[in-house]
Amino acid sequence: MFCQVEIHYLASSERVEDRKKAAAALGSAFSQLPDKYRGWLDLHRLAQDQDSDVRCSVAFALGFSFVHLPDKMQGWQDLLRLARDRESIVRFAAADALGSSFALLRDRDQGRQDDLHRHIQDHNSRGRWEATCALANAFAFLPDKDLGGQDFHRLAQDHNIHVRQVIARSLGTSFSLLPDKAQGWQDLHRLTRDKDNLVRMYAYHSLGKVSVSNALDAHE
Repeated sequence: MFCQVEIHYLASSERVEDRKKAAAALGSAFSQLPDKYRGWLDLHRLAQDQDSDVRCSVAFALGFSFVHLPDKMQGWQDLLRLARDRESIVRFAAADALGSSFALLRDRDQGRQDDLHRHIQDHNSRGRWEATCALANAFAFLPDKDLGGQDFHRLAQDHNIHVRQVIARSLGTSFSLLPDKAQGWQDLHRLTRDKDNLVRMYAYHSLGKVSVSNALDAHE
């Protein structure tokens, strides 16, 4: 385990491997740093590193440390920028962190949800898949679940099978929160007829989960 002085030194190093080590250390040890603001500045600077492996490590680190960041709104902006990175591995790590970090924002207003909404309209199918993962992770905390439900409905018809897999799985866990449950039920039934085996499997699993939940509610 590095001390904070060592982490700061590594974060400022000219060697890529040192900066990767610094990003990883910041992610795993952020809660124990004596000077979290200094640690945050190191993360913020590394988020703009020229090396994609460093940026990927930072995206993961931001997800792990988000709860302890002194400036969560700037952390959110860094994650958004990394989610638009030219390298897919960086975008995937950032999208995953966006979903888990949304719940930790003090101001989860429509503007923040709009960040996710714009993301799932990415013309790149890999980008939509990554954004869909983020939306699914954040769904319970969305201030506008009508908009979130509409996004789920549109993504359930996406031509990318990985997007449909995420939606088929997520509809089961988020069903009780959907404003339009009839539409969600129809989407799940349509996904059970999908051409992709995994989409069908997740959809049937979600239907079973929803049916059990409805049965328990009726019994009570």
